[in-house]
Amino acid sequence: MYTKKLGVLDISFLKPTFFFNVIEDIPVELLQEMRIKVVFLDVDGTLAKQDSAIPFKDVKDWIVKVLNEKIEVVLLSNNFSGRVKTIADKFGVPFVSFAEKPLPFKALRAKNRLVESKAKSENCLIIGDQLFTDVLCGKFANMKSILVNSRSDNPYNFSFIRKQIEMFFRSKLKISRVKIRR
Repeated sequence: MYTKKLGVLDISFLKPTFFFNVIEDIPVELLQEMRIKVVFLDVDGTLAKQDSAIPFKDVKDWIVKVLNEKIEVVLLSNNFSGRVKTIADKFGVPFVSFAEKPLPFKALRAKNRLVESKAKSENCLIIGDQLFTDVLCGKFANMKSILVNSRSDNPYNFSFIRKQIEMFFRSKLKISRVKIRR
């Protein structure tokens, strides 16, 4: 079992199930092998830039592939409902806004109420670009997680510090940040 300690603090709980550069790099076959029935997708930095309702190129094609394999997709965002709904409508999928990640409560509620398959947590996957929100939410909800690189540069000052802390923990967990294709 993988264990990485920082002083006396065991940080292995931050390690995602998998890491990919961008969401479109995730093979749908991997989701099938993992027996995933529901994919919860973060919005900001994962599907679209912060404060944009325009998804990144090729994201819609990837979501269509996932849906064609009878895997349900739900957007799970800490952002406000108007913007998240606009993006969810483009994909024809349900959404949860103000998700309060990393707390698992709204993800678990969505799994039980919005999801037709009523999948067990171990058959659910959270995909996002942040260790401290997306990956932790997955861990707290007993779901698998895939971390992708953020494709959004947040203009807010506090994000610089958060990103530096996250990069420190990524380096300790040996999660590399690879160059993002644009």
